[in-house]
Amino acid sequence: MPEEQSQSKAAPVIPEPPGAAGAAAAAPVPLSLLGELLIAVRKERGLTQQQLAERLGSHQEAVARMERERYRGVSLERLVKVMEALEARIMLIPEG
Repeated sequence: MPEEQSQSKAAPVIPEPPGAAGAAAAAPVPLSLLGELLIAVRKERGLTQQQLAERLGSHQEAVARMERERYRGVSLERLVKVMEALEARIMLIPEG
């Protein structure tokens, strides 16, 4: 019988920007919804795909593709750049 591996599960949280009301009370979001959350943050910030692309030094088509695929398959390095461009951050919170 295979040995069970204890793995810590964590849910990402993208809090509101500093100074925003309720920033300390950001709710955990399942990792599967991270793409949806990044799109919502971009829209909440009032940024178009073109403006996000400019901040990333990329093209609007690249942002559209990442959003269409809900950021699945995007490298961690690229996700960090997107979040920096959105002035957002992610925190991993262990479950349990």
